[in-house]
Amino acid sequence: MIIKHVVVTEKSNLAMEEKNELQFIVDISANKSQIINEIEDRFDVTVLSVRTAITPRGEKKAYVTLSEADSADALITKMGVL
Repeated sequence: MIIKHVVVTEKSNLAMEEKNELQFIVDISANKSQIINEIEDRFDVTVLSVRTAITPRGEKKAYVTLSEADSADALITKMGVL
């Protein structure tokens, strides 16, 4: 399993509203194409881009921008997070 969990903070909520972007903690060894495939297959959305960063805690965070046709807000509600 590549995706561990979604990140829900004030900053991630702002990015979700302004950029249609979601943030996930993912497996440290996952590459961008694996992350894209996992998200598109699991949630039936179109991913425009993925940026990754290693957090100070040693976790890998993926910043996933969805297409205009897919709403990050609707997806996170569907996931039961908000």
